[in-house]
Amino acid sequence: MSKTTPREPVQWTEQKDEILRASYENNTHSQLAEMVGGSVDEVTNRMRQLALKKSHKWSAFEEQYLESMSATTSYAKIGKELGRTASAVIIKAARMGISKPQNTSHTGRFSKGHKRTSAVEIGTVKRFSKGTGHVTLVKTAKGWVPYPRHVWETAHGAIPAGMLIGFKDGDNSNCDLSNLVLLGRGERPNKSSNKSKRARTKKEGRDNG
Repeated sequence: MSKTTPREPVQWTEQKDEILRASYENNTHSQLAEMVGGSVDEVTNRMRQLALKKSHKWSAFEEQYLESMSATTSYAKIGKELGRTASAVIIKAARMGISKPQNTSHTGRFSKGHKRTSAVEIGTVKRFSKGTGHVTLVKTAKGWVPYPRHVWETAHGAIPAGMLIGFKDGDNSNCDLSNLVLLGRGERPNKSSNKSKRARTKKEGRDNG
């Protein structure tokens, strides 16, 4: 029987730290670990070192993750994914009116013979308020994930570490694949060509009117 080679610990760089800073509020720790090529525990420890803490107010992403996972996942595990304590998750679930099915044990697993049901169908897209802006999420088999990221990765595969999704027209509600662009940290989509194109279209419309 062959031995499994232990994975090398993640080597933290400024770029990977920036990924955590930019992404921790709207991604689970498993998703963050995938982005930086580390483990959930490594991400959790690094976030503690960087003093990245969730605000007292829950984001729309966190609420939707809790709602979608509470029937099949323990509150302790949900807390670990969201960087919150199990007690905080239990209190939030109670305030949201979420309760586990009667035949679900404290581990979050269904009893034998139970048929799973989902309150929200996979593929459902919703838009939520986030601070002064909005975020668009889609329900997948893994839970709620950012919709623009889902659209891009479905077409092109996983997004390389350090890269982000941008919107060519500057409108983050326009998640059509043709409007998405892959950007490095600090990059901004060039909207000048789009503005020029729109200006030419308006001018042609006036000339033809």
